[in-house]
Amino acid sequence: MEKKSFEIIVYAPLKYKKALYYYNDKKLNLRIFLKWQNILKNQAFEMISRKKNQAVRLF
Repeated sequence: MEKKSFEIIVYAPLKYKKALYYYNDKKLNLRIFLKWQNILKNQAFEMISRKKNQAVRLF
């Protein structure tokens, strides 16, 4: 079976663009890029866990 790869990109407002968080879920072969600054890392991962199963690009 072919393993599908998904990317979810979440953009914060421009004023937060300096920070870039990268999350890689090897079980799902899922890569998530979070561009965020004033957000706790735990909050970012919480948001990822809610969004990642959608497997869509978020803008």
